[in-house]
Amino acid sequence: MRSTTNWGIIGPGKIAHAFAKGLSVIDDAQLKAVASTNLERAQSFAKEFNVSQAYGNYDEMLSCEDIDVVYISTINTLHEDCIMKAFSYGKPVLCEKPLGTDPGMDEFLFAEAKKANLFLMEAYWTTFLPSYCKAKNWLEAGYIGTLRQIDTSFNYMADPANERLFKKELGGGCYYDVGIYTIGMVCDFFGMEPRKMVTNTYFSSDGIDVSSSAILDFGFAQSAVMRIGFYCEHASDTVLWGTEGHIILPSFWNGTEARLYRGNRLVETFTCLHKGSGYEYEALEVMHCLAAGNKTSSIMPPERTLRIARLVEQGRTQC
Repeated sequence: MRSTTNWGIIGPGKIAHAFAKGLSVIDDAQLKAVASTNLERAQSFAKEFNVSQAYGNYDEMLSCEDIDVVYISTINTLHEDCIMKAFSYGKPVLCEKPLGTDPGMDEFLFAEAKKANLFLMEAYWTTFLPSYCKAKNWLEAGYIGTLRQIDTSFNYMADPANERLFKKELGGGCYYDVGIYTIGMVCDFFGMEPRKMVTNTYFSSDGIDVSSSAILDFGFAQSAVMRIGFYCEHASDTVLWGTEGHIILPSFWNGTEARLYRGNRLVETFTCLHKGSGYEYEALEVMHCLAAGNKTSSIMPPERTLRIARLVEQGRTQC
């Protein structure tokens, strides 16, 4: 692979804008092309981010030999088709979460990636943030003793007109949108899948999960409480409670700070502002994996995606 990694984007929506901003601060990354089913939309995105190539269909972009890796950020229900199309052109893929719309689809996609000998990773960007990594390092170093409880939430007032969130056929719902963040984090910090998850999920008249609370049981005196949804503004802070202290992650999913407490005394504050949008860290992980010839990420491996997908599916279907 050349010294500069050339990226192509499929689906120039809101999240793709954030990803492009992240790429712009990586010296050896170049956003080479963007593709949309709407050529004008692709051209507008290309103009904004100084991208040299804009395409009105995916095949044209994927057939370009100078595209090293593809970032997919279409609506959820199109992820599978876009991934498989990228694979047919021999392109490694970073795909926005959720990778697929059920655990079986995720298993299929990772199996296809392995068969094609191509890289595939779900774009769970939060896990690569410096503040998140610092909290995990503190936890693993035993600075708060044994982790016992996690309190976390991710709620906001969503616009009912946003079809991506509220239409079933587009893969809407709060578990796909924000529940992935909370579930992925608590499982990562406890280092396992819960032995039981009890949820109280509310559904719209169209059958979309719009609000939920859940308790995840990780064994003796170890549990997590999470609240997610589209119907209230709520600080998305996370607290990790241990036997000797606690850690606070303000706005855990996109934050820049972590605070370490011993007992109730603040002993350290870690702050790392994003040079770009924060999406640069997951892009760097992909680039490191490609340079090393790895087909999966050790930080966000298939097993982790599948663990999250199983719990998301349970939350989406359990009242």
